[in-house]
Amino acid sequence: MTSIQDLPSGCLGLVFGALESWKDRNACSEVCQSWKLVDNQTRTDFAISLSRYHKPPPTPAVLAWVFQRFQNLRCLGLAYMDLSAEYLTVLASGCQNISELRMRMCKGNGLDSAGLHLPVLTSLHLTRLPDLTDAGLINLTQSSRALKEIYVEGCALLTDKGFSAFKTQCPALESLTLDRIYNVAGDGIADGCPSLTHLRCSSAKIDAGGLQAICRRCPGLTSLSLQTSALHLSADYEAIGCCTKLQDLELHQPLALRDTAVAVIVNSCKELRSLQLPNWDTQNLSGVSLPGHSKLTFLNLDSCVGLTIQQLQDFVKVLFPSLQQLGIRNMKAVDWEVDDIKDYLQALKPSLQVIGSTSRDVPHTLSIL
Repeated sequence: MTSIQDLPSGCLGLVFGALESWKDRNACSEVCQSWKLVDNQTRTDFAISLSRYHKPPPTPAVLAWVFQRFQNLRCLGLAYMDLSAEYLTVLASGCQNISELRMRMCKGNGLDSAGLHLPVLTSLHLTRLPDLTDAGLINLTQSSRALKEIYVEGCALLTDKGFSAFKTQCPALESLTLDRIYNVAGDGIADGCPSLTHLRCSSAKIDAGGLQAICRRCPGLTSLSLQTSALHLSADYEAIGCCTKLQDLELHQPLALRDTAVAVIVNSCKELRSLQLPNWDTQNLSGVSLPGHSKLTFLNLDSCVGLTIQQLQDFVKVLFPSLQQLGIRNMKAVDWEVDDIKDYLQALKPSLQVIGSTSRDVPHTLSIL
């Protein structure tokens, strides 16, 4: 008979997971001990998540014990915790091999006063940290020169100043995501993140000057996703044409965008493969002839207003001859029914995949433009 020590680690994990009570685990102590040894050696991610209903969070000594037990940790998650400077100091000294750190709904003076000193950290996710200021962001990243990805959501105290320090602290930064960051206009990103290749700003107030600065000082951008209420003129979007390496562009609710600006963008960004303009009011089409774009394969016009079947036909056959996918979900004020549009376009170009709602999902719209 095969001994427990000879069982694959995956099998041990399944057996251990099936032991739901301490009584069961005591009855199978040999399995538990074997699994503990395997887990200590193989675990690469660990999360501590607390709330106000839990007992006090683990002390720094307990955290130090966690790092001693799991010496191969690569990913650490902290949620709903009150982080002191002492706690983060232990974290920094105990997990030098951490490459991914996620903090969610944490507070405390440690966020503003303690540097993490994580030399191999490549990914940092900060979600809804109410006490995190610009100084805290600078402290957290001061020794993480290997950082390539930063995700920041709902940290209301952050401004451009916090991001401008990344140029010296995080020279390898390639990907930046900002969600619900209302005090960042874009200048700090342009100054601090010149090596960016991916930028996603959702519900952030990137204004015209900030967008222009980003597009001029981040020449390596290949992916840009933008949702902002601070762009009031169609000409403001034309700065995107400076990103000549851009391959993926997504503009959410571009209310002021006109086809003149779209023409500038697609004519300048020769490498563009994906263009997404959800909620675009195509009544802003002024009759300007958009240049044909041979490399564009995906066009998303979900929830657009005002498109006619003739305009869709022009998109498919004339403007973007290499188009492979077209999104028209929840389209309104077209002169054909949704199902008929899909059938017509696919008959026009059999290789085209049309992604759209069917008649069972949304009411037909029969208005003639």
